[in-house]
Amino acid sequence: MTPLVLLHGWALNHKIFVDLIANLERNCIAPDLPGHGNAPDILVWQAQDVAEYLLRELPATFDLLGWSIGAQIALQIAAIAPERVKRLILIGATPKFVRADDWPHAVTSQTLATLRQQITLNTSRTIREFLALQVRGDSAATATLQRLQQALAEGGEGQPTALQAALGWLEVTDQRPWLGNIHQQTLVVAGQYDRIVHPEASKSLANQLPNALYLEIPRCGHAPFISHPEEIQGLVQEFLR
Repeated sequence: MTPLVLLHGWALNHKIFVDLIANLERNCIAPDLPGHGNAPDILVWQAQDVAEYLLRELPATFDLLGWSIGAQIALQIAAIAPERVKRLILIGATPKFVRADDWPHAVTSQTLATLRQQITLNTSRTIREFLALQVRGDSAATATLQRLQQALAEGGEGQPTALQAALGWLEVTDQRPWLGNIHQQTLVVAGQYDRIVHPEASKSLANQLPNALYLEIPRCGHAPFISHPEEIQGLVQEFLR
């Protein structure tokens, strides 16, 4: 059976996938992104560098699940090593994090710049506020926030320099021009009330991928695999089956 690789989001670590992995009937690999959790940082935090860094440690072929910034890294891996990635699952995903004239469903560059400044001034408080934003509007907000905080405590919050560098990469990245080259079967999952990645951005991503299916989870925030575990487990199992 093809192993499943899971890539977490910004400022978190692989511990967020513990419950999901426990309920999936397959071999799973969940590395920490560079500078996140307990993983060492790399000199240049760019998608190409992070993708190549991860690929050196991954199996010859695998299915790939990415959440939030992990979804953008997953797209990069699928683009540079298409022969190794069988299928893609993208959760809370967008190809462009910052708003533009032709991309309205995103945060402003000023919002991202403020977040970068706050990370420098007080890393722990900024991450706590970011986690709270992830669950806003979710039907299971309190329990989901507690689980995110637990994962952060167990796996580590990462290095401020790496977190800031990752935000810098998000500020300038636009993956839309080459999405048509991603031919793997892809499942794109969004939360109806996601405050980090607007569901319209995820829907647009799915529409630009040649072989993608888009699904939206009602009354759900940015972390559906935690807030709506049975739904996500079922979707992932069925898609990979």
